[in-house]
Amino acid sequence: MARLFLITGFIWLLISCQSNPEEVLELAKQKMEDNAYISYNYFSLWPDMIGENDTIAGTSQFKRNKNTYFDYDFISQRDKYDLIYVGDEYKQILHGDSVVIVYTTKDIEKESIRMNELMVTNYSPMMLLKAGEWRYRNDTAILDKQLLDFFKVETDTVIKDINIYTENHLFINPHSALVERYERRLYHNGKEKQFIIYTFSDYDFHNDPLELTYSYPSHYVSKMASEKEKLHRLEAGLPAPEFELMDMEGRNINLSDLRGQKVLINFSMINCGWCKVALDNFNEEEFEFAEGITALYINPVDSKEDMAKYLKKFTVPFPVIPEAKSIGKSYGVSGYPTFYLINEKGVIENVISGYQEDFINSLKK
Repeated sequence: MARLFLITGFIWLLISCQSNPEEVLELAKQKMEDNAYISYNYFSLWPDMIGENDTIAGTSQFKRNKNTYFDYDFISQRDKYDLIYVGDEYKQILHGDSVVIVYTTKDIEKESIRMNELMVTNYSPMMLLKAGEWRYRNDTAILDKQLLDFFKVETDTVIKDINIYTENHLFINPHSALVERYERRLYHNGKEKQFIIYTFSDYDFHNDPLELTYSYPSHYVSKMASEKEKLHRLEAGLPAPEFELMDMEGRNINLSDLRGQKVLINFSMINCGWCKVALDNFNEEEFEFAEGITALYINPVDSKEDMAKYLKKFTVPFPVIPEAKSIGKSYGVSGYPTFYLINEKGVIENVISGYQEDFINSLKK
């Protein structure tokens, strides 16, 4: 405890002497490193593709522990689900399903879950402070509070004549040496594309590692991760599952009616950047599908209402089928975009996961 008082006094002395920004940054890092228990509240804002904002609020607790996959035990609680990682056992508490999913170390490795890349860890002040070289930009005022703005460039590249530029900003209170805000700013050709914002408050620090406690709802059912239903992506050579669904224009789309043509199924979702890049390719003036190819846009994730809002802003140049969860499941789709090219006999000819410009170009006339 004496060591904690010495550290706290040292920090107060430096700050009271008007430390320069680089010193404040180092103090912020030191504060995270010197405490075995850290907790805080957070609020995040995620703009989506249809001009609306997803907001997430929650509480996170971290206890330093040398686990196999991450240097902290943690509990993160929010409205829809909670996450717990203690002693190399990982649990997801899904409130909507009243289920606790338990992951053993074997499950974590099998599913390639990266504990340091989860939202709760990747966007924690501890990990943000460690994330590369932060450079001081300037003092700024946010909500009448003076903060030091540090930044680093994440991306600066050109794809399909679009200059994609991403900056990360970390805002530190010079009086407390605490991270109070984080922003990820994405620009396309110099225009604001998406700003993600996190705010942090109500920090609590302890030099001694406090025990993490969690009260599991009594009526929730526990399941091992190995018992979860697995999606297995269909591969080339298999018959394409049949479906009959209604598109956004009220037309019935029946796969069997398209026999004799090649069918491209573009599985996409609204909040997927590479899905939008693929759509931009299909919307290019010179793009025309090769003769005999019919394309369908199938969205297993988003509602008809959200899809309608999306179509007011962006063009999808072929029939759109929303709310197609069962179709995505039957094809084993677990990531977006995913493309299935089905031949004239209804057999899967090719499967592409993710955006591949060469594949899209191969569909041209």
